[in-house]
Amino acid sequence: MAEDTALPFVTVVIPVLDEERFIVTLLESLGCLGGNKCFPGPHEVIVADGGSTDRTLDILAEISLDAGIRVIDNPGRIQSAGVNLAASQANPASKYLIRVDAHALYDTGFVERVAKSLMETGAASVVVPLITRPRDDAEGFVWAVTVAQRSVLGNGGSAHRMESTPAKWVDHGHHAGFDLAFFRSIGGYDESFATNEDAEYDVRVAAAGGRIWFEPTGKVWYSPRESASALVRQYYRYGVGRASTLFKHRLVPKPRQMFPVAALGANLASLIGANFWSPLLLLPALYIGACLAGAIRERKASGIVDYGFLDVKAACALVLMHMSWAVGFLFGSWNAVRQRKA
Repeated sequence: MAEDTALPFVTVVIPVLDEERFIVTLLESLGCLGGNKCFPGPHEVIVADGGSTDRTLDILAEISLDAGIRVIDNPGRIQSAGVNLAASQANPASKYLIRVDAHALYDTGFVERVAKSLMETGAASVVVPLITRPRDDAEGFVWAVTVAQRSVLGNGGSAHRMESTPAKWVDHGHHAGFDLAFFRSIGGYDESFATNEDAEYDVRVAAAGGRIWFEPTGKVWYSPRESASALVRQYYRYGVGRASTLFKHRLVPKPRQMFPVAALGANLASLIGANFWSPLLLLPALYIGACLAGAIRERKASGIVDYGFLDVKAACALVLMHMSWAVGFLFGSWNAVRQRKA
C-alpha cells in the first residue's frame, strides 16, 4: 500500500487486556501484518496494554517491530484510560485518533475510511456500525448471544447496531475516529467510566458544539461473550455505566433503556404476588415468550442455523442481558444518589 502524503497523520490506538486469541486476527483484518500498512498515509499504531497475563504481550513482541506497532503500558487497565494515554503520547503531527477494539474484526481499509470521513465532514467524531458476528471457530453459547444481541429486544433498535442505517449526523454510535485536538480539548474520556465511556463522551461533544458523523461503510464485526457468566458481568457493567452517564449529565433515560428495568420490576412483583394470586405468573411467562419469539424471528432473519435449542438458548441470553443490565442500572443509580448526598 503506497503512502499518500496528502493524507493527515493518524494515530491508531488498540486498548487490550488478555487478547491472545484475538490480537493477531484483529491486526490481520486491519491489514497491519505481512508487510502491509493499515493506512496509506503517515500513521502510527499504539497498543495500550492494561496488564495482560496471557500471551498477548509475547505475541506483540514477536510482531510489533516488523509491523511498526508501539506497545505502551496502561496502568488504568480499562479502555477509556488506554485511549486517553495514547492520545497524550501520540505523535505531535497526529491529527486524527482512530480507536480499534481488540474483541472485534475490521474490514481492510477501515482506518482509511474513518480518517477520510473525518476529513470530508469536519466532524468531531466518526462513529460506525457495530454488528455482532462470532469468529469462524466459535461454538455453542456464543451463537445464542449473537442471536440475542442482533435482535431488537437485545439492542433496542439502536441505529448503530443495524447494518442498514444510512450515513447521517447522529447523537451516538460505536466510536471509531476523533479529531485529536477536539478530543483533547474536552478532556478525552472520563476514566471513572469502565463502560459507557463512549456515550458519556458523546454528551460532552454535543455540549462543546461538536458534531458526530455516522459512517456506514466502516463496519465493525464484534465477537460476543462466550459464556453466560461473562455475559452477565458485561451487561451488569453496561447498566452501571448507563446510570452513571444519566446522573452525571442529568439526562432523561429513553424508553428502550428503561425496558429492562421495567421487566425486572414486573417479573419480581409478579413472582412475589403469585404467592397470593397465582395468575400473576402469566406476566413473566409472557415476557419469556416475547424473548423466545424475538429470538426465533432474528435467527431466521439472520440465516443462522439452529444447531439444537438455539432459540431457547438465545431467549435465555436475552433474559440474562435484560436482568443483569437492570440490576447494574439500579445499583449505579443508587450509587450516584448516595455520592451526591455525601
